[in-house]
Amino acid sequence: MKGVPAAAYILLGWGLSASADQLVFRDGTSEAGTVIAEHQDVYTFNSPRLGTRPVSKHRVRFVIYDNPDVAAERLGLDG
Repeated sequence: MKGVPAAAYILLGWGLSASADQLVFRDGTSEAGTVIAEHQDVYTFNSPRLGTRPVSKHRVRFVIYDNPDVAAERLGLDG
């Protein structure tokens, strides 16, 4: 998809066994939890390991949303 920033790529339910969103970082690591909010440059993310904190979108390669409806809403897709 030309013109779409890497952080905007959303995969729906891809390989997740637990009910959680997942941030996949540019350094190859990932963190499971819940994307609480999205802002222009940061995600507000809550995970059991890290607690609730802002995460710079520049650090994120892509987000895997557990809920396809949330993913569609965040991408602005018509159902």
